[in-house]
Amino acid sequence: MIQVKSGTDMKYTFEKWTDGNTANPGTVTVNSDVTYTAQMKVECKIETATQPSGITTIAGSGWYIQNTNKTFTALRVTGYTFSHWLVNGDNAGSSSSLSLKVK
Repeated sequence: MIQVKSGTDMKYTFEKWTDGNTANPGTVTVNSDVTYTAQMKVECKIETATQPSGITTIAGSGWYIQNTNKTFTALRVTGYTFSHWLVNGDNAGSSSSLSLKVK
């Protein structure tokens, strides 16, 4: 099961300044009027789980940059047969590998 949540599970993180500098905080020497704007990226939190809960760990829980692709793989668990993926409660297919775009 993959859970992508909005609200508190989305965050903005610093990417770079408009001049391309990635230092944060940045240091500038001002000799004339200038404007610097921080460019941010949106990250989404993804949580993985199994049903029944706790039979194994699905790698991939964490923060991912929005609009990037992430692949998850169901592991074989003795005594269980993989059925399907759930993404935000919706059936996302029965292949043991799942690729999705982080939104």
